[in-house]
Amino acid sequence: MAFAYRQIASSARQASTTFWSYLVKGGDPTSVQVFLEDCSSVTGVLVAGTCLSLSNYFSLPFIDSLGSITIGILLSAVATFLIKRNISGLVERSMHPAKEASIIGLLEADSIVTSVHDVKSTSIGPEWARFKAEILFNGEEVARKYIASNPVRIKTDLETLRALNTDAEIQEWMTKHSARVVASLGTEVDRIELEIKAHHPEVKHIDLEIL
Repeated sequence: MAFAYRQIASSARQASTTFWSYLVKGGDPTSVQVFLEDCSSVTGVLVAGTCLSLSNYFSLPFIDSLGSITIGILLSAVATFLIKRNISGLVERSMHPAKEASIIGLLEADSIVTSVHDVKSTSIGPEWARFKAEILFNGEEVARKYIASNPVRIKTDLETLRALNTDAEIQEWMTKHSARVVASLGTEVDRIELEIKAHHPEVKHIDLEIL
């Protein structure tokens, strides 16, 4: 029981929640089941011993019967709780509004994000969540970040551009340059996803779609 308690307490700290909240909604049903079964067993032994002693002391057999009924009610309550908890653990629910708003805030605060649309999120317990949103990116800011992070490449591209003479050569240069800027957007999306996971490690899957 002590080991299960320590395991639940450790998982609750990692999930940034309380012990009792994790007991009800946590993502580790095995530790919770072991803990509650051990607690009910210890409590049952105490109740049985107490009622048996009182029954012998007062010569009242019904006290022992009351103890048996109490133990039965206790075990039934624990079993009912575990059944409901495990069923709810299999069903995805919407992410907590405060956490969802926090993620949206991180997105909107990023310089390359113009706006956030069609947000959808689900969670199973406090340790696992999925977040999806459609993002309107600021193309000019993406280009500026690409230029700032690739000064040598930009210098080479400009020198190449000055040496071009025909429209076909310029179009070919623009195609290659545009492809690199678009590829940099993928890198920026990866950066944003890592930032979200750093602030909210429970978000295991992030889907940011480009508008």
